[in-house]
Amino acid sequence: MRAGRLTTAATLSDTEGKVLATPLIGVTADQPNGPTEPGLIGHSVAIRARWSPDFKNGHSLAVVNGDEVYIINSAANPDGKKQDSLINANALRGHACTVTTTSGEVETRVALLGYIPEAEGEQGYLEATEPRRQAEFFNAHYFPKVNHEFTAAGSLWRIEQLDPERSTGVLTRCWISFLQHDPSN
Repeated sequence: MRAGRLTTAATLSDTEGKVLATPLIGVTADQPNGPTEPGLIGHSVAIRARWSPDFKNGHSLAVVNGDEVYIINSAANPDGKKQDSLINANALRGHACTVTTTSGEVETRVALLGYIPEAEGEQGYLEATEPRRQAEFFNAHYFPKVNHEFTAAGSLWRIEQLDPERSTGVLTRCWISFLQHDPSN
């Protein structure tokens, strides 16, 4: 992508994954070297595009025939004429992932997070628990369901439990268990 030139085709999707438009975009400020938290949300990006009312918080832009996906944080109409949009977004990180569901397979991205101990037991007391691994999914591409299995980073995993306390409207965290290394990799 050339800086700021509107030459890159993208697919604009809402928070449910429904395709809204295919605008041309240009990345004007891409800063991948800053510190980021672990998870799917990566570095901040500034994007230019022609104005659209569909550029909203939580919507995503996926580059056509590319690997980049951006989650929109905000969009501005700088001159008030509804001609241009300046978009603040975050790059979507993670591993390519194939989820096996009851209705087939879904291609998405997943962030395999570290092993995290559960903080409290049922009575509110700290309990000695074995740390479990978490994963984070982008809801517009796939909403996690318990017992779904997915392949990522050369291994097969199962979703054991959703974690609503660490989830947002855009991302869902879940507890996962390792099943096996994928023999096809």
